Amino acid sequence: MNAVSSNIQVYPPPPIQLVKKRKRAIFRDVINIDDDRNDSDDLVIIGEKHRVAYDTQSGFKMKSATFGSAKKEGGSSSSSDHANFKDEILRKFGSFKKFDIHQRNWAKRIQKEWKILENNLPDSIFVRVYESRMDLMRAVIIGADGTPYHDGLFFFDLYLPGGFPNVPPEVYFHNQHASSKLNPISGAYGSLCLSLLNTWDGKKNERWRPHVSTILQVLVSIQGLVLTEEPFFNLPSGYVHGLEPGTSMSRCYNEQAFIDSLWTMIHVIRRPLKNFEDFIVGHFLVRAHDILGACKAYMEGAQVGYWVKREVHEVDRHFKSYMEQFKISLRDPMEKLASEFARIGAMN
Repeated sequence: MNAVSSNIQVYPPPPIQLVKKRKRAIFRDVINIDDDRNDSDDLVIIGEKHRVAYDTQSGFKMKSATFGSAKKEGGSSSSSDHANFKDEILRKFGSFKKFDIHQRNWAKRIQKEWKILENNLPDSIFVRVYESRMDLMRAVIIGADGTPYHDGLFFFDLYLPGGFPNVPPEVYFHNQHASSKLNPISGAYGSLCLSLLNTWDGKKNERWRPHVSTILQVLVSIQGLVLTEEPFFNLPSGYVHGLEPGTSMSRCYNEQAFIDSLWTMIHVIRRPLKNFEDFIVGHFLVRAHDILGACKAYMEGAQVGYWVKREVHEVDRHFKSYMEQFKISLRDPMEKLASEFARIGAMN
């Protein structure tokens, strides 16, 4: 299995950029999952905020509370409770192991999560886990047709803290194109604002539910709520879907999201993430012509997201007046991406 080395790096907390209240995520640890000490690829995990000894500490508190609240009837009840409590502590002390693994249930739950993922992942999501670091996993989601993220590869690192599944996993979004967030609910430092992660306000049944919610649900939610058809409406802006000016603003947002998606493709090809190198090259060998075909269609006036496998669906002729700046911005990443495709052998 992969050897693991630690390299600690401190990040500032992400700025609060949305109107709606959200919890702050702190990113602290950068962990190399690596076969080679010289490899620079980092698997980022998010700050270990909840280090709590749930079993032993909470159990001790319960007994302390019982002892402290005992009725004093002539002192007999208190003395008896104290003696029983002392005997119990001494019994545990006498059997205390020199070495023990204290995460048996935690490990079993994670293995259960692995099985769920193995049997139920959709065709557009791929996951790698690490036996030597069961608390870490890395996932890639392929952008779906009909979205500004189509054909792109989007990587997410997940960290399962010691309190899992009583607390949700923590997720880091690899957005290497630092000038963009790609989506309104992705933070500048890789955070995601999702109710299921308890990083966004939501109804009780939308939040993480211990022993009910799963990692599979997290990944599918990211695909459906983050890499969505009209990410602009993830903003708590008050704009109504299907009505102006929201419709035009959403289209403009999609154009920028597509450009940022192209830059992300370029970065992923140039610096492929560990354990996904072959997948990345193979993916773009298969999809290079479709991606550049979409770029060409958008340059000619097609609406972003409406290019599906060499066919344009529903071109909005009235939207062409907004296209000039988009065409200018699209040209540079399109040319650079074509060069990267040629370099990996995807084009003549």
